[in-house]
Amino acid sequence: MELKAHLSWHQARTIFLAQFILGLIRGRSCNLYRVAEEFQSKSQAESSYRRIKQFFSGYTFCYEQLGKLIISGLNLNSYTFCMDRSNWQFGSKHINYLVVSIAWQGTSIPIVWTCLDKSGGNSNSEERIDIMEKVLKLIPVSKIDELLADREFIGKKWFKWLDGQSIICRLRIKENIMVQGNCGKEIKADQLFWNVKFNQTVTWHSKRKVSGVRLYIAARRTTKGLLMVVATKNPSKMIEDY
Repeated sequence: MELKAHLSWHQARTIFLAQFILGLIRGRSCNLYRVAEEFQSKSQAESSYRRIKQFFSGYTFCYEQLGKLIISGLNLNSYTFCMDRSNWQFGSKHINYLVVSIAWQGTSIPIVWTCLDKSGGNSNSEERIDIMEKVLKLIPVSKIDELLADREFIGKKWFKWLDGQSIICRLRIKENIMVQGNCGKEIKADQLFWNVKFNQTVTWHSKRKVSGVRLYIAARRTTKGLLMVVATKNPSKMIEDY
């Protein structure tokens, strides 16, 4: 009933999707033949396997509908999102995905994704804005706790768009990115935190300009000496949350 409420598919296709989801859970595998073996039907596993391949190769569906289905299943009061990119090579073909997912009980559930037309390259500001606009069609800003993103997701246009949308972020920034120093001049972020000791966290409680946006900045040096710098509009627990 939950699938029917959110997907405008005919009954046979809806039943197939329910079988596929249950097959994933029972089989504890993404191997399609293993999933087919878990189908509760009179058909042989080989037949179910062919049906799965036909579905994914020959049918297009609305990702917005699937997003609403996932959100209705989680039914959370607020959401923490993670933006990440993954790329790999399948034969000679490069596959490069930009993904926004929901952080939930120690795991990450993809909600919106897009295949970038580039071989392993980073996304640009326009691509990030586009995918976040799709997210905002599913969930209003008022229900977003925060957006977490790694240090490859930087850029003035991107930072200004997030600021304009009032989206609270925990954005890791590169150590060599230019930020506003104590005297108002721009310096590299690692120079602002040159005296941070191992396993120590330091937070600046006055905003600094980062990529054209005034943000709070904090840093932590790991036990291995790695300096992790995070920028945000809300300084409370920024390093811990990231």
